[in-house]
Amino acid sequence: QAASGGLDHDNAIFLGNSAGFASSGLDSSSLLGVGAGFSSSGNNNVNMIGPNAGYETSGINNGDVMGNAAAFQATNANQVVFVGREAGARTSAIEDSQYFGYKAGEGSRTSQDMFVVGDNAYSWASGSRNSVINGSYAGHNSSGVFETIAVGINAGKLSYMTSGNVLIGESAGYGSVSSSGLIAIGIRPTVAMAFPSLRMTATHL
Repeated sequence: QAASGGLDHDNAIFLGNSAGFASSGLDSSSLLGVGAGFSSSGNNNVNMIGPNAGYETSGINNGDVMGNAAAFQATNANQVVFVGREAGARTSAIEDSQYFGYKAGEGSRTSQDMFVVGDNAYSWASGSRNSVINGSYAGHNSSGVFETIAVGINAGKLSYMTSGNVLIGESAGYGSVSSSGLIAIGIRPTVAMAFPSLRMTATHL
């Protein structure tokens, strides 16, 4: 039943039960896997690989989507790579970004030039650009993160309107608000640095 009910496709490949079912306007794309691209529309030059990958997507241009339900119900993305189960699922308006991991970037919106790695990293976040987010729940539910590096479990989680920060360690920069040029290194919001006795909440350049 691959491409069953599909309309207006150009140079598209469908392989798998219900792949491309009830889809439309899929050009120069490959859909491989059970339910891949199911009921999707208006996608161009996209590879969707895995069960339900690209399910009900629309407006995806120049992307690689791999994993069970990766990019599930994603809309209006350009130049993206979503790899992992539900990576990039329920996203909107993502550009020039790469998400790797279980639910990496799930529900994120209006973001550009983001490199995200880790389960639930940068999930349900929005309005950020030019940043590296790496770690389980790093950058989760954050907003307005610019030119920032956040590495570690919960690093940069719940942060808001930050710029030029370096957050390394578990919960580094957790909940930071309106910070710029912040360096937070170590476990939790404090900065342990190389000296166990030294603890401070932030170091500014």
